[in-house]
Amino acid sequence: MLTFKHYFEYENKNIENFAFESLKKEYESGEIGYYHLPGGVKKIIKKASKIKDDFETLVIIGIGGSSLGTKAIYRLLKSNYEKVKDIIFLENTDPIELRNKFNEIEPKKAKFIVISKSGSTIETISIFKALLANFNLSLEKDKDKFIIITDADSPLEKLAKEYGINIFNIPSNVGGRFSVFSAVGVVPLYLAGFNIEEIVKSAGEFFKSFFNKKEWHLIKKASFIYEKSNFYKMNVVFSYSSLLDEFNKWYVQLWGESLGKINKKGRRVGLTPIGLLGSIDQHSFLQLLIEGPKDKTVTFIKVKNFERELKIPNLSLPYLQKCDFVNGVSFNDLINAQCDATKESVIRAGIDVDEIVLEKLNEENVGKLLAYYELLTSAVGALFEINTYNQPGVELGKQILKTKF
Repeated sequence: MLTFKHYFEYENKNIENFAFESLKKEYESGEIGYYHLPGGVKKIIKKASKIKDDFETLVIIGIGGSSLGTKAIYRLLKSNYEKVKDIIFLENTDPIELRNKFNEIEPKKAKFIVISKSGSTIETISIFKALLANFNLSLEKDKDKFIIITDADSPLEKLAKEYGINIFNIPSNVGGRFSVFSAVGVVPLYLAGFNIEEIVKSAGEFFKSFFNKKEWHLIKKASFIYEKSNFYKMNVVFSYSSLLDEFNKWYVQLWGESLGKINKKGRRVGLTPIGLLGSIDQHSFLQLLIEGPKDKTVTFIKVKNFERELKIPNLSLPYLQKCDFVNGVSFNDLINAQCDATKESVIRAGIDVDEIVLEKLNEENVGKLLAYYELLTSAVGALFEINTYNQPGVELGKQILKTKF
């Protein structure tokens, strides 16, 4: 179960209704495909179930929307399973990191998944080629070791067809950063042993609940963010679990790449996403929140029950008695008390705050959390009057790169 609470007061029915109707139009027209991805999960799993289980490690070659959502789920839920396969993510072109990760891979025990929506992502294809050369792999002889996930008729799909490699397509109306519930996330997580069907089912239930007007809190939050965007130019997600670190990175891409645009009126719009971890970033960013410019909103995310028993011992050390007030307290209770205390201090500083509480880290709650942020992003984008789903600002850098070699 997820619970949502706003510590700010807001109501503007006209703006709220406009945001909801805009998303309803996207949903009903079929123009934007991510709303409908949960309906296709069984078909993807049926096809994936035919892939030989002859590997111990999955290696994902992909970047951005091709990896971040999968990585978030993997990080959040891996500790819940006794046996799931390790996943190694090859994303960045940093040569030191690549060499270190290549050293972790045993090619005879690995399955390689190459993911690129366009089929020509320079980082992904470059790493793919380096991997082939490093391990002396042949697409012809080793085709069963590879899976390709890409758009239909992309250059990568053409390559896969040439060599008879397994192909899964990304729907053309689903952008990369909204693709976690497509084959992009479903195939690797299913093959690794996660109950991805339950995760996607839960997301689908949240989408349904939203379009039945049962998640109006989301519309209120989107409308509040939009109306206050001239004052609050940054959105902070303060996540109180280290397991939410990859989720934070997924949120930063989703929010930043979707909302940083030039709108229909020629105005630059967007909100800077900031992902923090509690309690770590109480010791780095909190001072700025409390006494710095009031140009941020803060969403606190916490896990009510970590389902792991670990207590601070009833141990008193010389000179350190002032820390004894938490003796006998569980770390579960400590981190949540730290979240509550930090939240209260931020509210007292006059910062607008909301809170998301996950009852525990399980498939249902993770699916709903990701669906919530996808919908929230779409709602804010609709109010900004932008195309939430493209990224024209990214293309110039790609064009310039070609002139560097």
